[in-house]
Amino acid sequence: MHRYSDEMAKRIETEGASDELRAYHAQRISEFQHERLVHLLIMLFFGGLALLFVGVFLWVLTLGATLLTILAGVLAVLIFVLELFYIAYYYRLENGVQKLYALTERLYQSKN
Repeated sequence: MHRYSDEMAKRIETEGASDELRAYHAQRISEFQHERLVHLLIMLFFGGLALLFVGVFLWVLTLGATLLTILAGVLAVLIFVLELFYIAYYYRLENGVQKLYALTERLYQSKN
């Protein structure tokens, strides 16, 4: 995404922004917004799963079942680590989209 925004910024500075470029950029922004929504929902789902497995781990811990406690703990840790990776990915995605919004400003300022 950085390469795209850098190339577009250079193109705007040298050639100006054409209507075709604005349309293409608007389509890309729309696609990224959709991807943001999907990944936000997935991230929230895995966050809920992480909380659920922590709850199961704590509940099984009170029962005293050693094997189930270990299994629930391992699942809770795995889901939590997966959630951390999703948060990192979503952070990068969000920052990239913010750069595209800045590029959008440049596209439409060059129109005037």
